[in-house]
Amino acid sequence: MKSPIRILALLAVIALFCAPAHALPKQGDMEAGGQLAGWIMTDYDNMVALSGSMGIFYTDEIYVGARVEVGVSDDSAVALVVEGAYNFPVNEVFSPYAGATLGAAYVDVDDDGEIALKTSALGGVKYYLNEYYSIYAEAQLGYFLADESTEFLGIGIGAKMKF
Repeated sequence: MKSPIRILALLAVIALFCAPAHALPKQGDMEAGGQLAGWIMTDYDNMVALSGSMGIFYTDEIYVGARVEVGVSDDSAVALVVEGAYNFPVNEVFSPYAGATLGAAYVDVDDDGEIALKTSALGGVKYYLNEYYSIYAEAQLGYFLADESTEFLGIGIGAKMKF
């Protein structure tokens, strides 16, 4: 009998957190979140990246913010970028988006560290679980521009909180 009770409790929790209530952000709403990604690099070792971001919706569709990214493997990278994105809301809970990042990075390749310019185009889809929480999947295609420059493709998943 414990199994059906646990299943019902789990379904109740899912229903509580997945009940959309006009979830899309409005002008002035802020978001903060984190992401786990894999970076496939052309000239550096591939990296696992963690990032944290915070920003504001300048309009109902335009998001601007800052992101800190840390990529690790045999090589490593730390970046601080500004980001902007345009959201294309489909309904009250689902919103594809496209945008770009630009910022500075410190990259350490084969124990030779240098400052680089990091830039990327990005796109993804965000699903609002409720009024405050969302999950998303994102792809980035970009460059680390330095003495040893490289292209990268990043694929990640993340979560954000709106406040």
